[in-house]
Amino acid sequence: MKNKTQENFTKIKTLIVEIYNISVVADYFCSNQNDIEELDNISPIIKTLRKKADNLNSIFIDCNTFDDFANF
Repeated sequence: MKNKTQENFTKIKTLIVEIYNISVVADYFCSNQNDIEELDNISPIIKTLRKKADNLNSIFIDCNTFDDFANF
């Protein structure tokens, strides 16, 4: 992060929420499409992505400002 400002922090927080939401949808899709054999190959990757996105999202949920995050 070049400038450690609240605006940049808010942009990053928004991106993290979007990534988390995408991972939830992808995980749900992979879990419920048993007839598509290729999804078996990527399901473990999607599950890992969702778990890591969930962890990151939970950190940022508690942080409303950059200062909150810096003191985490």
